[in-house]
Amino acid sequence: MRQANRMARQAATREQVESVQRMSQTLAETPGLADVFVRGNMDLVQLSKEERMRYVQLRIAFWRTWEGLHAQHRDRQVDEDVWNAHLVQLRNANRGSSSRTVWAQSRQMFTPAFQAFFDVQLADSRSDTQHDLTSPSALSARSQDPADQ
Repeated sequence: MRQANRMARQAATREQVESVQRMSQTLAETPGLADVFVRGNMDLVQLSKEERMRYVQLRIAFWRTWEGLHAQHRDRQVDEDVWNAHLVQLRNANRGSSSRTVWAQSRQMFTPAFQAFFDVQLADSRSDTQHDLTSPSALSARSQDPADQ
C-alpha cells in the first residue's frame, strides 16, 4: 500500500511538472502569444479586441491548470518542494494589474477552494520582490556569477 501511495505521489508530481512546462511552452511556441501576454500584462486596454480575448482565454486556461494542480496539492499528491517552487512561478506570472482585472471578472468560474487560494497568491505576488523576473535590473543582477561578487 505504501509503495502504491508513493508511486501515485510521484506520478502526480511528474504531472504537475509537465503541466507547468506546457504552460511555459505554450507561450514560447505559439506565434505572437508571448507578445500578447507581455503587452497585456503591461496594459490590457491597449490590446485589440482579439488580443484581449486571447489574453483572457490564456489566463483562464492557465488558471484552470493551476486549479487542478491546487487540488493535487490539497490532496497531498505532490512533493512540497516542487509545489513551492511552482508557486514562485505562479506569483511572478500574475504580478500585473491585468491579471487581477481578469481574475476579478472570471474568478466565479473556479471552485471556492481555488478562489480562496488564488486570492492569497495574487496578494503575495504584489509583495514578492525577491522573485520578480519582470524587471530587467532584477534579471541582470541574477545573471551575474556569484563567484564574481
